[in-house]
Amino acid sequence: MTIRQSSLERLGNFKVTIDDATDQILGLVDAHGQERQLVTATTGPGGVVRLSVEGESLSMAMTRGPLKVGP
Repeated sequence: MTIRQSSLERLGNFKVTIDDATDQILGLVDAHGQERQLVTATTGPGGVVRLSVEGESLSMAMTRGPLKVGP
């Protein structure tokens, strides 16, 4: 899975929690270290994934493959 750097910047104070064995996104950790559970994830046109976490939502552009962070 590839998460584009521009998508990570949109996360603001959240950090993504990913299961290394399955490359699945498990949840988000906020700036205070509190884990937020991933509630829903939907895929739209162009591989954009919309995540909804406890009432907040964000969009990330993702592709399949090894986890990479880049431009």
